[in-house]
Amino acid sequence: MRRREEIFVLQVLVLVGSLFLRVPVLAADPPAEAPGVFYYLSETQAAPGDRTVLILSVKTESPLKSLSVSLDFDETKLTAVGVRRLLSSVDGDAVPPKDIASASLSNLDENAGNQTSEGWIHVEIDTTSFDSDLPLRASEEVPLLEIEFQVHGDASLGFSPVVFAIVGPDKAAPQEPLGNSVEFADRGAPAPAAPVSPQNVKNGGINIVGEVGFMRGDSSRNKRLDITDPILSLAFLFSGGDSLPCADAADADDNGALEVTDAVLTLSVLFLGFGELPPPNEVDRDPTPNDPLHCFEY
Repeated sequence: MRRREEIFVLQVLVLVGSLFLRVPVLAADPPAEAPGVFYYLSETQAAPGDRTVLILSVKTESPLKSLSVSLDFDETKLTAVGVRRLLSSVDGDAVPPKDIASASLSNLDENAGNQTSEGWIHVEIDTTSFDSDLPLRASEEVPLLEIEFQVHGDASLGFSPVVFAIVGPDKAAPQEPLGNSVEFADRGAPAPAAPVSPQNVKNGGINIVGEVGFMRGDSSRNKRLDITDPILSLAFLFSGGDSLPCADAADADDNGALEVTDAVLTLSVLFLGFGELPPPNEVDRDPTPNDPLHCFEY
């Protein structure tokens, strides 16, 4: 009889154990996402070996106490140089923002390929006092950060995305991943950080482009030297004219800078028969490729 009881108890224990193993472990509910908060990152283009910047902007429908930004980039193509807090705008005047910012970044490339644990940037911006909010105009896209990158000299051509992501962890801090979140302004008890929805972010990046051939002095890129070339160069310099996608062509004297002397030299060659434009005098590659100007479109 005792033997049967022991067997019965053992069977009950086995049954209870099997039921316990089948019960799913209930995970904690994820924190509610931050409504009405949007993160934007710009796009730009650069050549291998260039430095360039991306602008991070934020739009919010509610006052914020703090925000956290985490970006992942391809460490095999880009190096993060630094982050600069942009000035605020009050009644048209640029003023220092009343907040504090801290940034950390990683340019590690110990493992082949692109991972979120390597090649990332994390920035936190917080108000300086308990009773103040971040200087963000409601429902308006406000530029906050200028992020500088160096494009690797051997980077392959094409678009290299820089995206909002959970990155890290930072080895210098507690071993926790770093994400994108905000803390809403609340005069009561501190509110927990709320993650920014993946649907509310616009990723950016750098289009790595190669240089193309051009003709010296041909700012208008119509493959001939005429009066429109110095006019375009002067408009760019003094009237806020359109950007010059082939700045190297506009550099008529080939000194590595866009100056009024470029237009003067072009006018002199056109109308006075005096002076000479450096090569290339027909569409060709730049014979001085190490200057800071480039030609991406011709």
